[in-house]
Amino acid sequence: MSERRALACAVGAAFVLALVAGTPSALPAQSADSLRARLGRVSAARALADTTVRRLEQERRARRTARIRSGGRTVAYDPALLTPEDSGGIAAGLALGLDRLVERFGEEGRTLVDSATWVAVGIPWWFGQRRVELRTATSGAAESLHLPRPLDPERVARFVLQAAGASLAPSSPALSAWSPWSVSLAGEEVRFAEAGRELALSWAAVGRRCSAGSALACRRALEPVPGEDRLGLLFDASDWRAVVTASPLPALTDSIFFSRRRACLAGDDPACAQIVARLTPPDPFSGGMRATLIMHAIDLGGRDALRRFRSSTEREPVPLLAEVAGVSEDSLIMSWQRRTAVALAAERRGAIPLSLSVAGWTLLLLGGATFRRPR
Repeated sequence: MSERRALACAVGAAFVLALVAGTPSALPAQSADSLRARLGRVSAARALADTTVRRLEQERRARRTARIRSGGRTVAYDPALLTPEDSGGIAAGLALGLDRLVERFGEEGRTLVDSATWVAVGIPWWFGQRRVELRTATSGAAESLHLPRPLDPERVARFVLQAAGASLAPSSPALSAWSPWSVSLAGEEVRFAEAGRELALSWAAVGRRCSAGSALACRRALEPVPGEDRLGLLFDASDWRAVVTASPLPALTDSIFFSRRRACLAGDDPACAQIVARLTPPDPFSGGMRATLIMHAIDLGGRDALRRFRSSTEREPVPLLAEVAGVSEDSLIMSWQRRTAVALAAERRGAIPLSLSVAGWTLLLLGGATFRRPR
């Protein structure tokens, strides 16, 4: 209440002075110097009111915002919304995350912790649980993390590792346009399984051949290909209908083209072949898939990976990452392909028991319904 009274007094004083200065009946004949002096006093009163308002707002924010400083990072939070146990769990996770970066990369690991302040907020209700949300101040795949209470420092540490890799690709001219997706340093094999699935189910023949083990196909899938060259380098004739489906329409008024396009989409393969050369297909491979090659190269490079990454003068993505990994380009690409295939196979094996369980319960219920005796 004292803040509000002070604020009201400051604003009120400025308002009254401004009102007196602007009221003709209160100002009998006066000299220009007198008017200028009065206006100067009003301006000073307004400046004082503005300063008071800013000071009170800063004091209010300072009282409502506390800070956790741990692991080289600062997290702002409202102590009315987070408990001491919450802030303690965050602090422990931040310290653990920094320890792992240093253990993995030496003192270079500390450079992955930027100076931006993160924010932690309390979420009173999240699917029946009270949670804490930890938000980074930068954009990317690791923007926020929902933590159930009591907070697990291990999950905070993994979030630190996810955020630590987010700045790697944007900091490199060779990688920034090639793979805008965030790189995680938390060892997420699910990302490699997703890359393996993208290759195996690709609408471009090169992706499917890479999934089958072709080194040349994998290189073509990974390296950037200009739009005008994609049709010849990435696709086979069996892909023409997919290319016609996915490609943006050209700026044409050719009715024959659009007639053949409709026939192609209806299943007429010769019609697809007649028009496909007039299209520029989009890149069939995602930045997320390419980001896994960055993650794999850093894993192979070990303790010296960051030092090599920052000292490299390579301007092309694959040669740069081979240098970071400390292996040849072909070795990097094929070990990455094997890792995606193994991760995808492991994910599929993990899904089999669930599928069998669902199928078993379905048969049991169907059997029960079939053999139920009428009443």
